[in-house]
Amino acid sequence: MHYDAVNRTFDCDPTLTDTQVLEFCREGHLFLPGVVSDEINQRTCDYLNGKIPANPCFMPEGFTTEDLERIRYTHEPSSILLEDWYIEHVLLNPQLAGVLRSLLGKQVGLPVLVSNHRVECPEEPQNWHHDADHVFGPELDFVEVFYFPQDTPAE
Repeated sequence: MHYDAVNRTFDCDPTLTDTQVLEFCREGHLFLPGVVSDEINQRTCDYLNGKIPANPCFMPEGFTTEDLERIRYTHEPSSILLEDWYIEHVLLNPQLAGVLRSLLGKQVGLPVLVSNHRVECPEEPQNWHHDADHVFGPELDFVEVFYFPQDTPAE
């Protein structure tokens, strides 16, 4: 694994076979259950709930600590993308990284946005929709990754 912290890209060996890549293209999804440890899943939930302090690996230009704390408690808590432990154990998780490398090629960029859709159930499900960061076409330059750090039953 080679991580370029300046450009926020990584490269590693691809882990999917050609058949698995074609299956992803046909099905439109791939599940990787259990690839993130329970400890990191709990830490992610604790971070999102404000139970552990933020410790960003750098401060983006034009941002303050107060800005990152405010962002942390929104529906798009993207400040978690600046946490070293999250980068190492979630974004650069070897199993996920190998899949992304297989699908996107060399120098895969890290995400720039995180959405938090946790709710107290029972709650109405979202309607079918596309996200604002969608790209329509045959190219596979972007992949939307969903990470569920807690139990997420269908009901």
